[in-house]
Amino acid sequence: MEANIIGWLHLCAVYLTAFGILAMTGLELVLRAKISLSRNQILIGTSLMLGLSLPAYMKENPVQLENTSLMVFINVVLATPMLVSGLWAFLLDNILPGTAEERGIKGWLSEPSS
Repeated sequence: MEANIIGWLHLCAVYLTAFGILAMTGLELVLRAKISLSRNQILIGTSLMLGLSLPAYMKENPVQLENTSLMVFINVVLATPMLVSGLWAFLLDNILPGTAEERGIKGWLSEPSS
């Protein structure tokens, strides 16, 4: 019994650490862009909203296809909030016009200030 609890504690610690690192990496990416621009506010807002709403909708109303493999793939992809948000943000960031500085690319290409 104790070994099982210790195993779960290790799993929880790894999960929390990995989630924290992933969340901070995402925040670092967002903070390099100019958030005061309406372009970036729209991009971030719609990405978050779609990432929250589409997976909830897909869990209630899964896609039904004859091809089982394709059906499972589409349902899993569209039911994963992080993937939906990331794909939508990537798509909008590359479609909406903006300079490298507005997009945050200039911040990535420059050396970090210490």
